Amino acid sequence: MHSDIALCNPSIKEFNHLPKSCIHLPTKDEDDYVHQCHVGFGYDSKAKVYKVVRIVDFSSSHRPRVEVYTLGADCWREIKTFVLGNICCQRSLHTHFKGVYYWSGFSYITTELQLVLFAFDMSDELFYLVYPPEAAFGSDWNLAVWKESLLLITHREEAPKCFDLWLNEDSDFLKGSWTKYFTIKPIEVDIPLVFWKSNEILMVNVDRRIVSYNLDTQTLKCLPIHGAEDPICIYAINYVNSIISVKRNNKLGCVETYI
Repeated sequence: MHSDIALCNPSIKEFNHLPKSCIHLPTKDEDDYVHQCHVGFGYDSKAKVYKVVRIVDFSSSHRPRVEVYTLGADCWREIKTFVLGNICCQRSLHTHFKGVYYWSGFSYITTELQLVLFAFDMSDELFYLVYPPEAAFGSDWNLAVWKESLLLITHREEAPKCFDLWLNEDSDFLKGSWTKYFTIKPIEVDIPLVFWKSNEILMVNVDRRIVSYNLDTQTLKCLPIHGAEDPICIYAINYVNSIISVKRNNKLGCVETYI
């Protein structure tokens, strides 16, 4: 299992490896091994602490297992909650917003696999399913945050691509009431990344260059950013300065929580 996870705060130049997983894995055999590990980082506004959640996804019939690390503790703790499906590993399908971490994936809560968002509430430490708009099925997705709302960006594979921007208008962002806000006209762009200004979104164009698209003027501008040779591996986040230390200490106890 992936065990090398670290927290980094560039503002104060701190870097800290987290302790080893608390999950005891079953005996390995041909049909039973870890397939993927999915990690999310967010803020618990009730307890006023930062948390890391890790989902251990098996390739066999075992259910995924979940553990949580709280900044200030020195260990992971497993929580007994349920992830009814499989999470996509592509980072552009993950995001954190207002105390909830979202992953895109496939739910098997019904007899057929269904594309959904898995939402983990950092405060109550429970998973919720958020369903996308029906018009989004059959499209590729990207998740973003824009104007204090959760945003779903959908597009088809055909080039040049059009991008539909869907806003989640629920106050708790967990119900899936989506409204199409804007459609980006056909442009020579492969992948949307993140909103970096109120009206501009970073994207990777067909020439593997980072560009900025302005929603008001509907124009593209190339940026002097390199390293997009493989756009599937490019992931962008909004960065905010912080003086919060990521160093470990033993002020918090280590206990298992069963939900």
